[in-house]
Amino acid sequence: MKSKRPYKKKPKRIGRGSGSGHGKTSTRGHKGQKARSGAYHRIGFEGGQMPFIRRVPKRGFISPFKKHFAIVSLERLAEINESEITPELLIRKGLVRKLGDGVKILGDGEIKRAIKVHANRFSASAKEKIEKAGGQTILVGPQPPPKKIVVRERPPKQEPSQEAPKAEKPAKTEKPAKSEKPAMKGKEPPKKEAHQEKPSAHKEKKESKEKPHSDNKKDK
Repeated sequence: MKSKRPYKKKPKRIGRGSGSGHGKTSTRGHKGQKARSGAYHRIGFEGGQMPFIRRVPKRGFISPFKKHFAIVSLERLAEINESEITPELLIRKGLVRKLGDGVKILGDGEIKRAIKVHANRFSASAKEKIEKAGGQTILVGPQPPPKKIVVRERPPKQEPSQEAPKAEKPAKTEKPAKSEKPAMKGKEPPKKEAHQEKPSAHKEKKESKEKPHSDNKKDK
């Protein structure tokens, strides 16, 4: 049952008295950030605590270059009574909803009659089974470039007899002796005086004590 004119939802009227149910605080509640004008909470904000998206560990990544193919198995193709199968026919029969980057045929099931299949990709087992039954596999749309196999040639190993003789190390040269510092202009260098040992006070006291003792012995 449909209305005669196109349906248009009426806008919510706020602040028009308590009888409307949307009066007084105008459905915003009492105070707080969300009650103010210009209130904003970014997605995932949890009031300052560590948000859930940062607490959960992450692993792997989503490639932006990934291809999404519509998958169809051989057992589903066997149900179609057609000699030639194309992606458009699969959409018409309801086996595929969205083509995406194309159709890929997998080798699940068996096929016993010869059919011609147009698809963007074929698995190795699906291609083998279709061709074994007498059918054909025809690739449609852009195909990935063939993989380049790079073979690096290793240099041949040298035999020990062919090795070049090691160069002798040069003899170490003696460093020249350091020259004395030149004398200052207009001034003679100070002469070093011979160090004379001064008699210590302890030795002088001992000598003074021993002398009178020796004189007393002689008198006796």
